[in-house]
Amino acid sequence: EENMAQGGAGSGVNECLAADGIAARVANYGLPDRHIQHGSQQDMLEEARLTAAGLLEFIAARQGGGAAALMFDPGRAGGAHV
Repeated sequence: EENMAQGGAGSGVNECLAADGIAARVANYGLPDRHIQHGSQQDMLEEARLTAAGLLEFIAARQGGGAAALMFDPGRAGGAHV
């Protein structure tokens, strides 16, 4: 099941970490807090960037390398390599 980035499962993890005094850098990845156009499940996931390529872009942007920092090969085990 897809989850919201704000107020979803990741937010619960963030709250637990904070309650235990654990300082961790966390990036929540999920559905954006905006309207997603109706369509097939695949169409909506693509619009929300909840795809393998979207996840790689999300990770690369947080590592400071931009989308080109990670290469995606769907035929390769694990899909991503640096």
